Amino acid sequence: MNFKNGKPIVRCSGLNQLIECPASRTIVAKLRIQDEDDSASWEGQYCHHQAARRFIDKQGAMAPEGGLPLPNIPADWKPEAFTEWLIEFYHRAVAENTPGDWALSVEEELIYEFPRFWLSGHVDVNAVAPDASALNFDDLKCVVNPVDEAPNNWQVIGYAVLFKVAYGDRLKRIRGRIIQPRIKEEEGKRVSGVMLDERGTWNDAGELVGAATINDIVAGLESKINAALDNPMLLNDGLKQCRWCPADLQCPALREKRKFMKMILTKEALDAIEATPNDQLLAEWALGKKLLGSKLEKAWNLMKERLATVKEVTMPDGTKLMLTDWQGARELLEEHKPAVWEEICNQLDEARAYACLDLSIPTLERKFAEQLGLPIESKKGDSGKRQVEERFGAAITRKAGKQLTIVL
Repeated sequence: MNFKNGKPIVRCSGLNQLIECPASRTIVAKLRIQDEDDSASWEGQYCHHQAARRFIDKQGAMAPEGGLPLPNIPADWKPEAFTEWLIEFYHRAVAENTPGDWALSVEEELIYEFPRFWLSGHVDVNAVAPDASALNFDDLKCVVNPVDEAPNNWQVIGYAVLFKVAYGDRLKRIRGRIIQPRIKEEEGKRVSGVMLDERGTWNDAGELVGAATINDIVAGLESKINAALDNPMLLNDGLKQCRWCPADLQCPALREKRKFMKMILTKEALDAIEATPNDQLLAEWALGKKLLGSKLEKAWNLMKERLATVKEVTMPDGTKLMLTDWQGARELLEEHKPAVWEEICNQLDEARAYACLDLSIPTLERKFAEQLGLPIESKKGDSGKRQVEERFGAAITRKAGKQLTIVL
């Protein structure tokens, strides 16, 4: 945890973890865990920088003091084929909803001192009405996995609080949005927003979703953060706070969750589910899968990396873990992705084309089958699989690799 003048600095991007699971920061600090850059964060930096440059060049947006900083990206890193589409989607979503006479700013850093802490946030883009009575801000997320939508995201409330204390009583309405163009529409909203005014909290549809007003949020968030700081040993697992926590594999709460899920999978419990649907028990398993799935996948991948060195791990019960040869999934060669994406956009309708954003071969086969009214696979006639092979076969590769094998 960083400090300024003896007080902790709380970043808006970490509010979900801090408020929902105060001890997450304690574990991260104790283990001295540092987030490492990867291709996703590099892509995020690239998209943010390019979008900010567009706002400056095309909308006359104000750059941060000292100018727009360059992204911290390795010289040999290259954006994916449709990264430009992500930038265009975001730029258009903001530009179309910003009045021409509002003052636009990009990459603005805000910080405010409370009695017990500092609240800071880095806002991608914001626009203020000429009389400062209304303000819009937007936050770009380039990740594949959706983050919480704006009405349920503490990061959005944190930004709103920083703008409220900056503009004071003049500011009567704030609208904050999260724009995440890369996610599939069936998994969440690409654009979600929340509006706060002197009447309450409203969603995109204009429905009242909370009693908190623009005049309540500063004191309300301060109270939530103070409560979290007062309980630095309180662990509380959940989808919101665990999704991005860097201490996930070392977390005692998640270890107990795994034990609990194993404990309730008994013959009696399974018989009860089959005899009489037990919604509560099924819900426990569904939530457990959602919460632990990504963590178990992460542990699986780390185990594979370790086995490349130690070759084999034997458990106390004799179970062995090792790597064996494996034929990798089909994927597109990087240099062919732009042409493939152009062909997808020309041949599929918009909804089906957007569903193929990840350029997954099975997804392409499924969407071409839907578009042409064909089966996905057929030994005798035409199919989605055959269409993709004929159109893109020369661009498809399949790497050899290693898979984790468990021998009981």
